[in-house]
Amino acid sequence: MKYLFFDIECSNSFNKSPKMCEFGYVLVDENFKIIEKDGIPMSPGSKRSENRFDESIYKREPEFQWAYDTDYYFECPEFSEYYPLIKRLFGMKDVVIFGYSVDNDIRYLDNAFQRYELEPVEYKAYDIQKMMKYYSEKKEKFMSLGDAFEKLCSKLERTQYNLDKHFSRDDAFMTMIVLKKMCENLEVTPLEMIELCDNCGFDSKTYLLDYHTRQNEKTEHNPKLKAQALCNDFYKECAKMLENNEATGKIVTLSAKIKKDLNKVEALLNLIKERGFVGINSISGSNYLITLDEEDSKRIRAELKQPYSGTIITIEDFENLKVKVGQN
Repeated sequence: MKYLFFDIECSNSFNKSPKMCEFGYVLVDENFKIIEKDGIPMSPGSKRSENRFDESIYKREPEFQWAYDTDYYFECPEFSEYYPLIKRLFGMKDVVIFGYSVDNDIRYLDNAFQRYELEPVEYKAYDIQKMMKYYSEKKEKFMSLGDAFEKLCSKLERTQYNLDKHFSRDDAFMTMIVLKKMCENLEVTPLEMIELCDNCGFDSKTYLLDYHTRQNEKTEHNPKLKAQALCNDFYKECAKMLENNEATGKIVTLSAKIKKDLNKVEALLNLIKERGFVGINSISGSNYLITLDEEDSKRIRAELKQPYSGTIITIEDFENLKVKVGQN
């Protein structure tokens, strides 16, 4: 029997489409002796597309740091290069897979399979965050991986491990240590821990079918969510086109106010496609920022923190824009 612990970091989740930039894992035997481990940085996609890093995280966590310089990630291969490794790890015989808040990681992997048109890997994974809730005497709410690690390890142990937050390889190792400590303290094996916490398992295929069904139901009954979903789908369709010169000068993005109106979104996206424009979910990467009206344009100009090199244009002005189909 072998135990696989894994962790995923993403550069952003724009368009509800998380872009993986790190995959870390630790493979151990039944005695928690390390067999194999690695932390793999990968490019989240072309710099020209929407696949950049989400800088808003610095507002939420001012001291946040990526594991590597953001430019370095773009020098690395993309997810498809590491697909064979991930398929091998998750498909090994007699392996039990663990993660911390693992339902998130299941969705990250699913999105990567879809983005790169790869056959999904089916597996079952167990959530140590749920186990930690069972383990806690106070039955407190789900705690972060860092808090769980601190709760179970002494200060000396934490110093000896010398782990860095947001390094996927270290988070995978930390996840392994948390399970190991729980098992030692309760005098049980990992498999017995799974039995004690019988709601901690996620079958990837079943979970994703249920998750997507729930998301689709929410979207269909909410015009604003449906409008946003149409924009997200359009941006996804355009991602590959942004990587060649055909999109030069004809890259558009939509203001947040437009995305709240389903009728306007449907009509505008049809016009954008008819005219051969390409969409991007980034103001800085666009040539045209389409706004609802002049008031919306003024609001955006006042909120922009950096100069915008493109053209801010209302829906009405975009409709009257003289552009030939196929023009570069």
